[in-house]
Amino acid sequence: MLRRVTLAAGTVAGLAGLLAVPAVACHKHTRTVEKRFAVDIPVPLHAYAQHGGYTRCVDSQTPAVDSHHVEEFVAPAAGRLRIELTDFLGDWDVVLFRDGESVAEGGPTRTPLRMSDGSAIEVLEYTFTAPGPSEIVICNFLGGAQGNGKYEFTYAK
Repeated sequence: MLRRVTLAAGTVAGLAGLLAVPAVACHKHTRTVEKRFAVDIPVPLHAYAQHGGYTRCVDSQTPAVDSHHVEEFVAPAAGRLRIELTDFLGDWDVVLFRDGESVAEGGPTRTPLRMSDGSAIEVLEYTFTAPGPSEIVICNFLGGAQGNGKYEFTYAK
């Protein structure tokens, strides 16, 4: 009798485990992908502009590598990417490239009136409709050399 009850309980537990597999397989991504990184851009892009060089961050796939920082990003699926630059002084810009083309530019740099109010902030948001590689290009247009960056990708619902 005890053997039949144990066998029946084991069978029920095994079936419950098999039934749970499709539920897990159908589960949509609800998590985010996040990365924080330090940015060091020693020469402002404005220095090149004064000598007939590049004047905008969208032109930054250039030899002026000391005026911009590149972060590779691969969208794992459709979703929303938010890039935020902080802890820098002056005017920095951020542009997202896909297949060598600029697809989005950050908004204007929000600069506090007093340094005690915090640092400047630059934000870019972009919606990916499909997975694929991209480049986040950060430019020091006219500002200090160091800052911090962060991106957060949220899967589409």
